Amino acid sequence: MTQKKKNQKREPHQRKVSCKGRKSMRGQADNPYGERKKQVNFSLTPTAHANLTTFAQKAGLSATEVLERLLRMEDALQAVLTMHSSSQEQDSSSC
Repeated sequence: MTQKKKNQKREPHQRKVSCKGRKSMRGQADNPYGERKKQVNFSLTPTAHANLTTFAQKAGLSATEVLERLLRMEDALQAVLTMHSSSQEQDSSSC
């Protein structure tokens, strides 16, 4: 295993955000939603993963934030669920 030299500079995407002058609030939400985040694990198809990565890069956000924003759009999600349930009803009635 190679060890990092102490003087080695980090790449911009590896740098920690400076929180100088800001009190640490362990256990407190540090996001605009006012909730602590919970780590979850799920699987995506390669196409869905590529789309998520592309959307995140274009928006300048993390993949997690893209999913968070998408899943908080309740009206859009309700429309998708309604479309999905009506298409299932049509499929079952045609048999």
